[in-house]
Amino acid sequence: MMLKLTVAGKEIPMVPFVHDALRDMILAFVKNLKGHEGGRIEIIIDE
Repeated sequence: MMLKLTVAGKEIPMVPFVHDALRDMILAFVKNLKGHEGGRIEIIIDE
């Protein structure tokens, strides 16, 4: 399982702790949503 953080087109490196914590939080939220059937998860935030 891979997690990549990109801001303004530039990939932001993460230490393993941050990578794993962010991945686990996103998965925990998404898995509890109605209609979740697995597969690729894509989150886009335009600020």
